[in-house]
This record gives sequence, C-alpha cells and structure tokens, in this order.
Amino acid sequence: MGRHEMEGLTVSIEGEQISGGGYDIIGMFTLEGTISPDNDVSIIKHYFDSHRVLYKGEYDGANLLHGIWLIGFDSGPWEIRFRASKAEKQTAKLEMVKSQ
Repeated sequence: MGRHEMEGLTVSIEGEQISGGGYDIIGMFTLEGTISPDNDVSIIKHYFDSHRVLYKGEYDGANLLHGIWLIGFDSGPWEIRFRASKAEKQTAKLEMVKSQ
C-alpha cells in the first residue's frame, strides 16, 4: 500500500468547514470535515463506492494541514500543503505592480 499522491486535489476551508475532492491510485474521492477554533482538523476521505479514511490532525493557519490517517487498525502520517491558485497568483502580481 504505502503513500498515495493525491491528484487534482481541491480543498476549501470556509469557516469551520473543510471540503474538497480529487483522485489517487485507489480512485476518486470526496473530502468533508471540520476545523475547530484551536485548528484541530477532522476529515473523512470517502472513495466512491468504497471505503472511508479518517484524517485527524491540525491546521497551521496558513498553508499546511497534517496529522495521522486511520483505516481500521492501520494508520500513518499525512499532510496537505496549499499552493496559491492561478487567480491568487495573478492578484498577488497585480498588488505587487500597484505598490511600486
């Protein structure tokens, strides 16, 4: 089994809700979870017509979610690093140009 890179991953944090989806070697999945005011994270990864994976961990408040995944008695470390979207990069460029 081992580590599975997630492709086409989208993750959105709105208030205390986390949502998203993507695919990996197992198949397509959705992500749904919560983030507490203390930045504790709980996410369920649900593969279509298959099993679920529980992700427990924390959010650094900027660009990193990390912790431990659990499937039955099996577990391991995980992390998701956020990158700026094309729109956010473009906005940052525009703001940089404006400030010069």
